[in-house]
This record gives sequence, structure tokens and C-alpha cells, in this order.
Amino acid sequence: ELLRWFGVLPVAILAATLVLFPFHWILVMKFGVDSGWGRFLEQLIAPFLSAIAFVVSGASIAPKFKLKISYLLAGLWICGTVLGTLYIFMSGNGEPKYYGLAPIGGIIGSIVGAWNIKQHLINETNS
Repeated sequence: ELLRWFGVLPVAILAATLVLFPFHWILVMKFGVDSGWGRFLEQLIAPFLSAIAFVVSGASIAPKFKLKISYLLAGLWICGTVLGTLYIFMSGNGEPKYYGLAPIGGIIGSIVGAWNIKQHLINETNS
């Protein structure tokens, strides 16, 4: 049980990273490497998918308190998103037209991930 607790954050980070590879290659195969439309979709959807994977995988591996862990992981993701966005905005790095897309996608994804865990626990209880 202790090993599962120690694995929550590393598994969440790993899942958030691994989900990006197939998504990126699907976009490259569909739209090409330098496609503006592909880049737009990646900026919008990749943080959404990563946030869902981060919250769901981390909460799923936790031996207890899965809903609370999902809220904690969603909160971590949101805090990281806000701090990262502030840093990028203040430092002037990044592409200004994409400032709002990635943070919004990630925040929505983390909320969807926590909601998914909640629904899973409700369905598990009712079964």
C-alpha cells in the first residue's frame, strides 16, 4: 500500500507525458509538421488530455481517498497552470495568440479528470 502512495505523483506525471506522444503523431500524420491548424489543435487539446491523464491515473493508483486525491491533483495542475501562465506572460516568452488556449484546456481537463473519478466512484458504489 505504501508503494502505491509513493507512486501517485510519478505515475500521474508519466501518464500526462505519455498521452502526448500518440496525440502528437496523429496530428502530424493528419495535418503535417508545420500546419497552423495542427499547432492550434495541439495547443488546445494536448493540455486537456494531459490534465485528464494526470488526475485520473494518479487518483486511480491511490489505495484510498481517490476522490480527495483527484481534487488534490486537479488543484496541483491548476496551480501549475496559473503559475506557468503568469511566468510566460511576464517573461514575454511564447506566442501571444496561444496564451489562453493551453491554460484553459488544462484547467478544464483537470476538472473533467476529477469529475471522471467522482462518477467512477459513484457507479462503483451503486453496483
